[in-house]
Amino acid sequence: QGLIHNETILDFGVADRLRRLLWERLLTIAKNYAMARVWTLDASLFWKELGFDPADEETRKQLPAEFGSPDGDWCAMMLRNDPFAKGDALAKQQELMFREALRAETEKTLRQAKIVKGVALLVSVGLFVIVCIGGYFMYKYQQRAGGYRPGSYGR
Repeated sequence: QGLIHNETILDFGVADRLRRLLWERLLTIAKNYAMARVWTLDASLFWKELGFDPADEETRKQLPAEFGSPDGDWCAMMLRNDPFAKGDALAKQQELMFREALRAETEKTLRQAKIVKGVALLVSVGLFVIVCIGGYFMYKYQQRAGGYRPGSYGR
């Protein structure tokens, strides 16, 4: 469920054009978050033309508590049927299936993260060993070549 809290437009000459753009963006966000209903207390003609209807008593019962008191001039627009509507046994079963799928996806992601962490550890240990071996061979080469003598650089 989504809440359109309020709008602030400084230039009313472009208000209708801005509201259209705002609504397109809000609708995209609502669909991305799989929202079933959008609420607003703004009862202006623009929102009513889009399909926001005054909320009846049954609809007001579905108003999330975070949005405030159900008393007021709430308008709502149904975007899709809510599969998680209260009191529906099928909806509860779908919610459990959704949560199980989400848990399985989280576990899969954690397993993949552990594998990546292990590979990164192996690569870093391998690079450390290569650097140590390279340093050892450079040290041996310097000893065979006569070594480094102070003051003899560049002569």
